[in-house]
Amino acid sequence: MDIQGIKFHLLHILKNTGLASMADKIHIYSEEEYIRLILRCISELSPDITIHRLTGDGPKNLLIARCGAAIKNTF
Repeated sequence: MDIQGIKFHLLHILKNTGLASMADKIHIYSEEEYIRLILRCISELSPDITIHRLTGDGPKNLLIARCGAAIKNTF
């Protein structure tokens, strides 16, 4: 396949969703865990693949939890 770029997204758990009802059964990555995971993924990428996104935002008024929550402003 001609993959030229990749986007990484945080797992956002939002109120009133099916995922919210399972939130207590889901491991929420700490910032350190998320960073280790992203670094491991990046290390496996071909050097010619562009990274378009490392994190993202969910609507704050609906957000229950997100993995790696506070790292967005550290990049």
